[in-house]
Amino acid sequence: MRSLMMLVSLLVVGVGTFCIANASVPFIGVAFIIGVAVLLMGVCELIANRVTNTSAYESDNEMNVEGIISVVLGCVFLSGQISEDAAITSIFAFWSVLEGLKALFSVNFNFRTQSKVDRFSELLGVVMSLLGVYMFFNVRLLDMKILTLVGAVLFLLGLSRFRIALSIEYRTPDMLTGNKERLADAKRDEKRAMQKAKEGIRETKEARERIAKARKAIDKEESMMRRAERRRSAETDKSKK
Repeated sequence: MRSLMMLVSLLVVGVGTFCIANASVPFIGVAFIIGVAVLLMGVCELIANRVTNTSAYESDNEMNVEGIISVVLGCVFLSGQISEDAAITSIFAFWSVLEGLKALFSVNFNFRTQSKVDRFSELLGVVMSLLGVYMFFNVRLLDMKILTLVGAVLFLLGLSRFRIALSIEYRTPDMLTGNKERLADAKRDEKRAMQKAKEGIRETKEARERIAKARKAIDKEESMMRRAERRRSAETDKSKK
């Protein structure tokens, strides 16, 4: 399933590249190709959610929603229901912002403790979000061709799905029973516990850094207060003399 999702992700990336290379073609001319790619991506997500576990989403239901959205949009593009440039731009702009924010807030924001995948996800989320926001104002700004923007969104969506494919873990088949099933469950629980432990270590490190900064600030304030007190005492002694 992981390999299939990677292939579909690369297909979406390829369709996005094709759209960028043929930006002068009207959207309706490539709507079928885009619809097929988006539909396959949605179907693949729904199947992956049934037979695998992924850590790129907070819940299985969330992945189901993403898959259903892709399936619906794929069917809409295939049937040619949308042909106006404004509607097409709005759909892909909103989709890009939504996917970008989901990728952005799915990672740890501490740069020093981030993994390479987290940094890639964060960068991808920022780019997708900015691209989606720009698309809403494209006509008043650079007025880029619609297929160029659509291709860029599809390219980034393919990269996002490839990232998700890397996090896929296979669920225990129903045929495993007894000790084998308990062993598989224990291993999954161990992995989840290790992930929580890593997050706990990161949070503890951040908390210690905040404590150290707070202590430095307090020491600085107390030092300033002592110096001010000494100055007042010295001025009082001078006035008595």
